[in-house]
Amino acid sequence: MLDVASDSTPETAASPSRSETAQGHAAPHEPCHVEETCSESTHAPGECCPPDQCSGEGKLDGAHQPCPTPQVWHQVLASFREQAESWSIDRNGRTITGRTIGSGPPIYFLNGIGGTHELFVLTAWLLRDEFRCVLFDSPPPDGRCDALNTHARAMSGSETIPPALRQLAEDLLAVADRHGDATFSISATSFGVAVALAAMALAPHRIERGALQGGFARLDLSFPERMLIRLGRWLPGRVRHLPLRSIIQTQSHLPWFPPFDLTRWQFFSDDTGQLPLRTLAGRASVLTRCDLTPLLPQIRTPLILIRGEGEGRVSAAASEQLHASLPEATVERMHGCGHLPYLTHPHRLVKLLRPFFKGEEVPQV
Repeated sequence: MLDVASDSTPETAASPSRSETAQGHAAPHEPCHVEETCSESTHAPGECCPPDQCSGEGKLDGAHQPCPTPQVWHQVLASFREQAESWSIDRNGRTITGRTIGSGPPIYFLNGIGGTHELFVLTAWLLRDEFRCVLFDSPPPDGRCDALNTHARAMSGSETIPPALRQLAEDLLAVADRHGDATFSISATSFGVAVALAAMALAPHRIERGALQGGFARLDLSFPERMLIRLGRWLPGRVRHLPLRSIIQTQSHLPWFPPFDLTRWQFFSDDTGQLPLRTLAGRASVLTRCDLTPLLPQIRTPLILIRGEGEGRVSAAASEQLHASLPEATVERMHGCGHLPYLTHPHRLVKLLRPFFKGEEVPQV
């Protein structure tokens, strides 16, 4: 329940190549924690230079220029908090808060089921010179959604979108309206992918492109899982109080974090741990009635599905279903990466996102 799109069991099958086909496969790589370039304009916060580009005591990059001093995540986060515009909007008694930074075509970041928008700061920071990045936190759907007809129809088709999920998709559109964006692109992960897909079904003319990672259109939850979610909506406390939470997170995510900056792992643990249990359960409750598979063939938005080598079986199966059902989706692989590339490997992720959102050819990373 800490991250429904991430199970702790890694895949044992070989990972497909960057442009995934039914025949093409490549052997899995060992975890890689360095970035590809030391260019001052794109050097990722807190990441070191790769051995093949930095040589000798002078540490020269691929252009034979001195490598800039790497920034650590907390310096970037402090600068983001200082420079980004803070805003909030009211949605019928539900308050959406967020921050916006940068200039250029807008990209809206959609969170996973746990944590806050600040987990995306390292990636947004690298994109801010060419894109306007909008990061925000939506509160859980209100209780009235549970009483609505679960056969509510999407405006662009005859298939169903659960009312709670529809409310979150409409939150996204309301945030875009607040920024004056008639059209925009989306970068979504995990739970945010379901919100993105619902928004594409509700307003296909507004969403230009989408980068989806660790997502799903349907998640089959067991009866005990459903009961835990229902119980969680009444529990006090925060995610950090959950038994075994630290063990599960460590097994699922720690191997993919940069070993030279363990404080970044602590940042992730603290950010996800501060989430109220009621908020986590409220988000998770949306999944109990989530089945967007009938809508997928209707979604014609250009998409990339970003897959990491450390994804588990549940996430892999969900990504394969999305690839098979979304007519305009292609797969991009990030070897040596787990479930959180926007935090663990932001520079490599941006090397995919920047050209994709510009409509250019996406390089292999």
